[in-house]
Amino acid sequence: NAYKTQKAKEEKEEERQAAKEAKEKLYEYLISHPHMNSNLLYRKAHETLESHKEWSVVPERDRKDVFEDAIFFLSKKEKKEETELRAKQKEELAILLEDVKEISYKTTWADAQEVLSSYKPFKNNILFENIDKEDMLVVFMEHIKALELDFEDEKQKKICKKNDVLRELIGTVLSNF
Repeated sequence: NAYKTQKAKEEKEEERQAAKEAKEKLYEYLISHPHMNSNLLYRKAHETLESHKEWSVVPERDRKDVFEDAIFFLSKKEKKEETELRAKQKEELAILLEDVKEISYKTTWADAQEVLSSYKPFKNNILFENIDKEDMLVVFMEHIKALELDFEDEKQKKICKKNDVLRELIGTVLSNF
């Protein structure tokens, strides 16, 4: 009798372990499946995956929980990837704007858009195909601010040079008296 009880406990533990492994395999399968994304509904996933072993092995209630966990993971992953993509697009656009000589501190946003639309390195770069217009505007504004600061610095340097020359001239005139 003790043997039967022990055997039943072992079988129950093996079943529990097998169910746990099946759920883990389903989770890994779902997060790596090419058709999975954070917007997929359970109903659609069931229609697509019901014939797959990983899906059908897990009971319905557990399957829904695993599916929700996978969707949550995919949602976080997609948001992170989107954030990284936007940062890369902004960084690359800032670098590209440095190379566009037609854009000066006086260039308007409308003019810049026109210049960029005909600028081959911008047009031919797939990174910029779906760039957010607001992100473009923010990067452009930062670029223009930097150009304005450079312009003001140059202007200030010229004034300083003129003042230095004037002081020198005044100094030589006064020393001759």
